[in-house]
Amino acid sequence: MKRKKRILILIIAVLIIIGSGVYLGTYYHAVDIENDLTTSDTVQVKDFDHGIFFDGPGITDALIFYPGAKVDTAAYAPLM
Repeated sequence: MKRKKRILILIIAVLIIIGSGVYLGTYYHAVDIENDLTTSDTVQVKDFDHGIFFDGPGITDALIFYPGAKVDTAAYAPLM
């Protein structure tokens, strides 16, 4: 009985490790965003090490947007 319990615990542990690796290894990639990452007449786009800066015509208001987990930062460019 002890041996079956140990084998069951081992199998569950291996499945959890494999499942975690699959979950953490996949994320949403940005697709077809080249036009959204280029500077235009109304928005100036600057790419930094830790994010992207979109500078519009406003001078009094600003929006700081923190991207979600497991999503490429550039994927939010169309929204910004």
